[in-house]
Formats: sequence, structure tokens, C-alpha cells
Amino acid sequence: MVQSMLVFLLADLRILSAAGKINTKYERLCIDSDRVRKQGAQDFALHTTPDYESCGVSAAHIMAVLLLEITRESDQLAVERGSTGKSPLESLILDKQTIESATTIPSLLQCYREMIKSDMVGDAQKIRKADLQFPSSPPERTHLLEGMASELSVLSPEFDPDVDTNEDPEASRFTAGMVRGKHRAKVAMKKIVEETKTLKEIDKLQSALFVPEATKDLEESEFYSRQEVLRLLNTAIDGRDEEHVRFIETFFKDGSISQNLIQSKAETVWINDWNQKYECTYAISIDKEKKNVLLAFRGAYTMSDWSHVIDTKVRATSNPIKENYPGRPDKIKLHGGIHRYLFRVRKDTKTTKFAEIASKVMYYCDLVGEGVTLTVTGHSLGAALTVIFSFYASTNDKFTQNGAIEAVTFGGPMVGGYKFADAVRYQENQKKLRIARFYCVRDGVPHLPLALFWMSKRGAKHFHNGIKIKLPMIRKGVFKCIGQPQPVISYDDPPKSKLRGWLKQVRGYYFWNIPIRFWLIGKMHTLVEHKKRLLLINQMKDSSLSPLVSFSLKELYEMKDDLKKGIASKIRAKSQAETV
Repeated sequence: MVQSMLVFLLADLRILSAAGKINTKYERLCIDSDRVRKQGAQDFALHTTPDYESCGVSAAHIMAVLLLEITRESDQLAVERGSTGKSPLESLILDKQTIESATTIPSLLQCYREMIKSDMVGDAQKIRKADLQFPSSPPERTHLLEGMASELSVLSPEFDPDVDTNEDPEASRFTAGMVRGKHRAKVAMKKIVEETKTLKEIDKLQSALFVPEATKDLEESEFYSRQEVLRLLNTAIDGRDEEHVRFIETFFKDGSISQNLIQSKAETVWINDWNQKYECTYAISIDKEKKNVLLAFRGAYTMSDWSHVIDTKVRATSNPIKENYPGRPDKIKLHGGIHRYLFRVRKDTKTTKFAEIASKVMYYCDLVGEGVTLTVTGHSLGAALTVIFSFYASTNDKFTQNGAIEAVTFGGPMVGGYKFADAVRYQENQKKLRIARFYCVRDGVPHLPLALFWMSKRGAKHFHNGIKIKLPMIRKGVFKCIGQPQPVISYDDPPKSKLRGWLKQVRGYYFWNIPIRFWLIGKMHTLVEHKKRLLLINQMKDSSLSPLVSFSLKELYEMKDDLKKGIASKIRAKSQAETV
């Protein structure tokens, strides 16, 4: 969950940065996929071997960028409104006033702003010099000054050969390939002096933040000022200095989502959004500490995405499972449009999108090393792609040699018939595949494609797979006193009886499962709504008794027989006994 949230957050930040809607420059968010040449068909089909060392964006880096954007937005509004008195510009690096006042931050980041506000420690957070322990190994001095000069926009690609930086000590402080001319150096120095008063203060600030023994010599104040911390935080982001941004975890409650995000060792290394107008978009994140590779698919966004979603014609394709399990068919039926998105053959290289993604995932699995496992996730269309990709990948022993592939989906539609469901169940029994399907009550998309009277040999035409987790509605107003309901967890097992299968299809028909207030149909399906309900479940007083919190997906699969029968009381009792 943490890895997937980081991937989605980075993708949103990159979109906003590319459009110039946030202050962070795009180069601060670059990853491996931005360094690949795009000169030939093989490059676009991703069958070339990378000739560079992998360089991803860490979790702490991503969260630091988010905090900076929220703080900058709040500061800018404070200046425009001419606020006086207790201005957030003076001493607080993060407080509720800052978070709440950043109302003009792009809508893509609003849900993260709410998450940060709920995870904050207390009403206000200052940075006490005596409490913060920064790493004892500071970055190079030139790196720090270059980052400051870059922030103040005083760099120039031109070079002034008439300046002898050895004779001019002021200019030499800003050289090292970044600021070469005497005039530009003086302009840079003047602007920095306006911010920090003297260069001596910069030296003290650098020593205090990066060398603990020198902290007492910074200022007489007990706390760091807001501008001091923001400047150094920005410099650390410019230099991809992960260790020097980790102090922001102290702003949040222990065990909160925000703190877990910052503490995560995951790095996002690949986002394939080159041809998002015509192809599915995916991202890859690696966690070397947990030995895990995460593949995330984006939901429907472009017209091409939607054209594949509405192409619900069933497509019969070869069964990739070679073992002869009971009732094994030669063909399985899948959602035609989604299958085509993954298995359309390129006319130039004769390769498929599935082969492209699988080869890239395998490259990062080898990079992580022995014992690596694979997790796949997605929302909406991405959830459908997740199920199909995970199923096909589970037939390759290279992906399952260290454990089952875990697929985690949010608000996904049905993608196959009963033969596909039988094949998935066989892979589950072989411990090669595990699926967790999250969906919101009153979200209609999980009940698609439409099929009320169409029938198959098992009754229903389409089936879901894996363990389903139904997220209840959030009670508001006077209904909050009743308490929030727990999620309902069960296992999707295709009924053997044709009549029962058809009745299940009727109960799950789309129009019976959408909100009465039809204008909320879109809201019920958003990833933001899924996040809100999951966060609320995590914050509930009795969440420790919830199977969603107490058990891993692997443990839930071990109780699959009880979940099939709907025996939730046994699971809850076991959870309560383990908690006690």
C-alpha cells in the first residue's frame, strides 16, 4: 500500500511539474525512464539494455517535495493577503494553519494535503535544534552553494573567460562549474545576503544542520527558523540527498500513513508515460530492504483508455497454464479490450506490451537481488490490467520462484469468465498467485460489464477473482454516533450451480449498486475515495480487531475456506485472541 501511494504521488507531481503548475523543477523528479534514449523502434519497445546505473526517487524525497509545495503555496497566499501577527512565514515549518491555508494547491494533491493534516503531531510543529540529529557527514560545500544559487535563478550557461576566480574570493565561492562570471557571482551573493544577511551565517547554518557538534553556534534562538529549514530542505532535494530530508518524519504521529511513507525505503525507478495517448501507462518501484518490486498500472485517463474499457466483447485466447489441471480448457475467455491493451502486437518489432513490461520488471527483479517478490497494483482500468498481467506472469517460474505474485486492485471491473476464474484458482492453489480486491460500497464499476440476462454454463457470464474487501460508506453527521462499520472480507469462488451463478449476477447488477444520488457515481469510484475509507478504517478504535489490519494477504489465503463460507466470526475471534 505504501509503495503504491508513493508511485501515484510521484506520477501526480511529475504531471504538475511538467505543466509548470508547481514550483519543483522536473529535473528534481527524473528517474530511469527519463534517461532512456528514444531514437528507434527497439527503444520504444524497451528491448534495449540500459547503459546507466539505476537512479530512482526515494520515498523521503517525494514526501519532502510535497511538503515544500504545500508550504510554498501557504507562504505565497500569506504574502498576497498581507497577513500579520502570527504569520506561518516566521517560525513554524509545519502547522495546521499552513496546511489548511494551502487551498490553492492543485486538485491532484488535495487528498495528500488532507492526509498530512490528519497525521500531524499536535497543533504545531517547530524544529528544536537540540532535538534534531542530522547526519554527521555533510555534503560538499560547493554542492550546497550551487543548490542555493540554482534556487535563486542566478545560473547562466554562458562562460565569462575574463574572470579569474582565483583572484576574486567572492566569485570563487560560487564557482565549481555553476557560476563563472564576476558579475553573476556578485548578483548571486547579493541575493543570498538579502536572505541570510551574511555569508558567515550560511557557514554557521550549514555546520549546524549537518554537523551536530556545531549546533549551539548557529543562533541564540532555541528553534530553527522556517526559512532556514526550507532552504536546506530545498538544497537536499536538489542534490537527491535522502538522508538530510528524513527529519520530516518527526512532524507526524508514530505509525501514521505519512510517517510510514517517509520511512519507506522504496524508490520509484520507472514511469512509462511516453505514449500515454495510445498505450497503457505503468510504473515500477523497488524496495531493496523488503526485497520487493512493485508494478502499478494507471486507471482510465485518455480516450484510448476508455475505448479499451468499453470494448467488452469477450475474447477467447490460449490458456497459458501448461499443467493439466482438472477441467483444463485449451481456451479461456477474457475482456476483449483489456486483453488487447496488453497483447496487441507491434507492427514494427512484433512484440507486445506484456512482453515489454515483463522484461522491464525482470530487469529490476535482478537488480534487487535474490529473494525478490513481485507485487502488482492498479485502480479501475489499472485494476483490470493488474489481474490479467498477474495471472500471465504467474505462469512464469522466474516471477514466482521466491513466492506468489500478490495482486492488489482498487475498484476494478470483471475481466473473465468461469474458465478464467478456474485457471486463477488453480494458480492460487499452486501458491503462485494471490489477489486482494478492494472496492467501495456504491461504486458501480466493480459490477461491470453489464450482463443481466446473459448466461454461461456457470450461470454468470463474468466473475471476480481472489479475496474481496468491501469498504463501507463513511458515516457522517448524526450517523457518526452509531460508529463506522468494519470492512467485509470474503473469497470470490464461482458457484458450481448455474442458478446460483445467475442469481449472483442479478444481485451484482450495476444499477442496483450505484448511489441513489446519481451525481455521486463518479466520486464513489475515485482512488481518493478508496484512500479515505482505508485511512478511516486504520484510525478506528477497534481497528486492531479487523482482519484487514491484523492479517497479511498470505494469512487470509490460509483461511480461504472460512472466507468462502462467510465465517467472519472465526477470523475476528482469532484476531482478538492474538491481540490480547
